[in-house]
Amino acid sequence: MDLSKGVLSTVRDGERAYVHVSAGSHAEPRGGGQGFERVREGLGGVALAVGATIDPVLRATAGLDVTVLYATTVRPFDEIGPRTAVLAADRADVVLVGPGRPGIAAGHVAETLVHVPHRLLVPGAADTHDEPALGRAVREFLT
Repeated sequence: MDLSKGVLSTVRDGERAYVHVSAGSHAEPRGGGQGFERVREGLGGVALAVGATIDPVLRATAGLDVTVLYATTVRPFDEIGPRTAVLAADRADVVLVGPGRPGIAAGHVAETLVHVPHRLLVPGAADTHDEPALGRAVREFLT
């Protein structure tokens, strides 16, 4: 989808458009480009936050030595950012937190890391709304 055009004109022109509507928002503005933006550096694993999940992910990983990457959307999927972060980490442990169904982007991560032995945690949607549960799940997985 051409981001300079509106969704309606994109669809009218016969192009596909993916729209995800969420009531969540960030505490501060984050990138608007395509792909993953590096928010925090670390070596003990990688957390991928998609959409409005960045603030809960930052709180869940506070004090942990992990790289946190953020993307506004998973489509198109940025393979280079996550692969680079995982290869730079001491442990190939990946946490993927997104606003939608838990498995939507997991396949993309698995394809991206197909030649890298790794572990992947994809918390359910209920965990993303329950920050203490998300924090426990992330800490148990990464420590």
